[in-house]
Amino acid sequence: MTAELAEITETDLAHRVPVPAHHDELRYLATIVNRTLEQLEAAVHRERRFTTDASHGLRSPITGARLRLEEALMDPDAVDWPDMAKDLLGDVERQQAIAEEILTLARLDADRSAQHQRTDLAELVRTELQRRTPGRVPIRADLRPDVFVTCDPLLMSRLLHNLLNNAERHAATGVTVAVRAEDDTGVLEVYDDGAGIAPELRELVFERFARLPESRARDPKGTGLGLPICREIARAHRGTLTIEDSGQGTSLVLRMPLPA
Repeated sequence: MTAELAEITETDLAHRVPVPAHHDELRYLATIVNRTLEQLEAAVHRERRFTTDASHGLRSPITGARLRLEEALMDPDAVDWPDMAKDLLGDVERQQAIAEEILTLARLDADRSAQHQRTDLAELVRTELQRRTPGRVPIRADLRPDVFVTCDPLLMSRLLHNLLNNAERHAATGVTVAVRAEDDTGVLEVYDDGAGIAPELRELVFERFARLPESRARDPKGTGLGLPICREIARAHRGTLTIEDSGQGTSLVLRMPLPA
C-alpha cells in the first residue's frame, strides 16, 4: 500500500492500493484510500476540463477583437471607428462577464459556512424583485410565508438573480417565482412559459460553458456559466437544482433542507 501511494503524482492519479482479501482493518483502510483517490482523480479531471473550457471561452472574444482591429488598421480611413469601438466594447464586456463568473466558481470552492444564516426565502425573493428593473416580461410571485433555510444570503441572491435572468430570456409572456415548503424541504421554483428544454438536454445546460442553440440566439453575449453556478451554489447548501416537468416552458426547482 505504501509503495503504491508513493507512486501517485499530480499527473498520474490512476494508482490504487491493493485490497487485502481478509475483512480486517487493513482492508477497510485500503477501501477508504481507493475511494478517496477516485474522488481526487475525478476532481482533478474536472478542474483540468474547466481550465480548458475557460481558456477557450476567453480566447474566442479576444481573437475576434484582434482580427477586427488588424483588418481595420489595414485601411484605417475606411473604418467607422465609433462603430468599431462599440463592437469591441461588446467583446470586452463578454470577457469581463466570463472572468466574474470564474471568480464566483472559485469562491464557491472555499468554505463559506461562516456566512450561513437563517433566511426567509420569501423575503429574499421580495428583496430581489424590488431591486430588479422591469424586464421584457412581467414576473409573478407566489410566496408562502415562514419558509426558513440556512444559507449564505449573498450566494442565494446570486442564484435567484441568475435564474430570473434565464427565465426572462426564454419566457413567452411571463415568469413565475414561487416559494413553498414540502415536508422537510424548502422549495424555490422559477418558471417561464417559453419553448422549454427537451428532457435529454436538461442536464447539459448545467455543464460549464454549454449553451443550447436557442440560448445563443437569444443572448449571443452569454457566458454559459449562469446555470452551472446556480447548481454549485445549491450543492454548497446541501441542496439540489433540477429542471422538472411543467407541461409547458421550463421549471427550475431549487430544493434545500429545512433546519430542524
